[in-house]
Amino acid sequence: MRRSIPSAGDLIWGLLFIGCGLFFLAPSLGFQVPLDARYLWPWFLIIPGLGLWGTYLSTRPREAAIGLVIPATIVTLLGTFFLFSVATDWKFTGQFGFVFPLIAALSFWAAWLLGTRHIGFLIPAVILSTASAAICVTVNLYRFLIPGILIGTGCLMMLRGRRRTGPDPTIDAAPLPAEDGEATAGTPATVRSKQPRRHTAKNTASDLKSGPTG
Repeated sequence: MRRSIPSAGDLIWGLLFIGCGLFFLAPSLGFQVPLDARYLWPWFLIIPGLGLWGTYLSTRPREAAIGLVIPATIVTLLGTFFLFSVATDWKFTGQFGFVFPLIAALSFWAAWLLGTRHIGFLIPAVILSTASAAICVTVNLYRFLIPGILIGTGCLMMLRGRRRTGPDPTIDAAPLPAEDGEATAGTPATVRSKQPRRHTAKNTASDLKSGPTG
């Protein structure tokens, strides 16, 4: 007798419904469960999103259900983002405005990577990613970009000054020996007087003319 095996989508949907039922049944059984509506409503997005993912994974061939990837990704990530916002008391909502186009971009990227790499998924993925990056830079310009530019400029100036470090150009090189009768700049007179006289043909002729008299 052939046994039927439930698909991945049926398993995921079944586990989600069982988990929700146990969650709401726990207070009736005496268990204390924090039923705060603030933390509950994002799960109404996350659970259907996970169910859509299960349906996509259980479909054969999966290319036939590639259209489910986009709503599954959007709903799941939106629910996760709202759950994070509720947990942080919505403190970072103004800084995370770029998340919404980013979630849409990730859904198209997922469809493009898991599908047949159709350009119809790639173009909106690139456009939405660019828009998300532009919003992120604009919103956080004064918080991160400007300080980062100043820090980077300071580091470049320090490295630039380090490359120029070398012998001190203000230190003069050792003076070369001067010719006869020429004074060497920076050389004391007593030192110049002790320098030996060079014998040249001109000096030899003058010495012969001025030989001993008498």
